[in-house]
Amino acid sequence: MGPVGVNNILKSLRKSRQILNSSSSQKDREEAILNIGFQAQTLMKLINLEIQAHGTQQQGLIDLAVRRCREMDVGIRYSEKIALYLYDFKEFEEYLKIAPQGQYVAEARFALIERSSYEHVAGENPSEWLLQQVGDKKKFLREYPSFIKRAELEMLVTLDYYELYSIYLERRDLKKSQQYKEWTLEGCRHIVEAFPDTEAANFARNLLIRLGI
Repeated sequence: MGPVGVNNILKSLRKSRQILNSSSSQKDREEAILNIGFQAQTLMKLINLEIQAHGTQQQGLIDLAVRRCREMDVGIRYSEKIALYLYDFKEFEEYLKIAPQGQYVAEARFALIERSSYEHVAGENPSEWLLQQVGDKKKFLREYPSFIKRAELEMLVTLDYYELYSIYLERRDLKKSQQYKEWTLEGCRHIVEAFPDTEAANFARNLLIRLGI
């Protein structure tokens, strides 16, 4: 994370916000909203990677980026609970409202699925919430079988299974914990076989090792 990269993101955000504040065409507005979403999501990830790698060495730059985002009504905030920055993803919600049949509906819906993962990290949600998330993700996979980030989404489903396995193991519900462990293993093996050269596959391999396979 460096000043040049952050500045380029902020410039892109500013340009898209100007489009939204003008009498632009519907198409231009849709693209501007989506760009704000993607740029804000990218900035959030860059900030968090920077913190994980180097702590607060770039805190001044981070504070500047978050402040400029706030001035442009882009919601990135610090979560004390997990010591990371979170983006509210509201632009993706807005895109789905103004373009329910738009070209990038799948991408916007996927972004909101990613947000649900961050929300779960930040909160304390029961197993029922995880089961609902699994259902939503599987529905998405059925509706968009050729989605470009399918490997990543299948990994998220598998991680939900792994967390459910851990929850039921802690509750000493051995039947359910074993079932979710088996589904976790199946998911990992499928990802490694179907998407061997992806980050999802690398993550799946590591999870298999963690499970003693």
